[in-house]
Amino acid sequence: MYFFSYASWRGRTVYLEDLYVMEEFRGHGIRSTFLAKLAEIALQNKCSRLDFVILNENKPSIDFYLAKGAVNLT
Repeated sequence: MYFFSYASWRGRTVYLEDLYVMEEFRGHGIRSTFLAKLAEIALQNKCSRLDFVILNENKPSIDFYLAKGAVNLT
């Protein structure tokens, strides 16, 4: 699920929550495809950021997003 938010100091933002790919579908690029599409939606809507939250113990997802250029803001 994603939604838009707005803050006066950073503009419109897309916020991603709960991106989950069922185990039997993993390894086929679904997560990368979804993230690319979400980034496209953010650009089309003139968003300045794409924010998401990941639990500290979810190392595979943290590694995935960092490899895609994400920045850990915590």
